Amino acid sequence: METTKDDRDARRSMARLTSQGTELTNDATGVVNDTLEQFDGIANLSESDRDHALSIFASLTHG
Repeated sequence: METTKDDRDARRSMARLTSQGTELTNDATGVVNDTLEQFDGIANLSESDRDHALSIFASLTHG
């Protein structure tokens, strides 16, 4: 079976998309880990400071 230029182009495009998808997944994982670290810090705050910090975080994450 002969490989056409379109076949090769399609394979290259899929490889790029897979690479970009992996990069986005890694970025998202980093954001989640950073967020969890922030919540660990929030646990050490007073109740009112914690509530305030959580409300700020909620407003930032929900637009």
